[in-house]
Amino acid sequence: MCLILICNSERPSVDYLKKASDVNPHGMGIAWFEKKAVRFKKGITQVDDLFEISQKVKLPYTIHFRMDSVGDKSLTLTHPFPLFTEDLFALEGEAKAVLFQNGHWSGYLDIADIITFVGKKKIKTNSDTAVLANLINLYGWQILNHLDISSQKICIMEDGVIQITKNFVKDGNFTCSNLNHKHQSYTYYDWYKWRTK
Repeated sequence: MCLILICNSERPSVDYLKKASDVNPHGMGIAWFEKKAVRFKKGITQVDDLFEISQKVKLPYTIHFRMDSVGDKSLTLTHPFPLFTEDLFALEGEAKAVLFQNGHWSGYLDIADIITFVGKKKIKTNSDTAVLANLINLYGWQILNHLDISSQKICIMEDGVIQITKNFVKDGNFTCSNLNHKHQSYTYYDWYKWRTK
């Protein structure tokens, strides 16, 4: 399961980032506020690169570590997803808002098919977060009130504010979508070997 790490007043150490990446090794992304927009960079594969960015940008910021549990192993599926822009899969840029998500939304493919069927937009992705970002782009924030996503952990950055769902946890000065990176003594690769035996 991925990790969303919100850093309001403290920057994570390189060791903290490495542990989170070891458990969620399929790419990282970071978003921060710059003037009235949100800047982002995702598709990061090296912890040292993420650490360098995290030391330079202004707090607060949000970091995402991806485990490819839903969707392909593609750096375009790392988070955040820029909202209200043309290129939902951009690896770097600026947006009015960005979306991070952690958890599994089982109904996303049905919703994508319905949107395609009614002619709103052809959604070609097998990522639940990309479908959710498409829905927000098409219908605005109010769509979140009509979806069964109560088990999802969602973080939205917009207008200088980081908004999260209620099911996040504290880890010192950090706010996290889960604490798996603190308690797991194995890496993704260990888990994958066990899973495929």
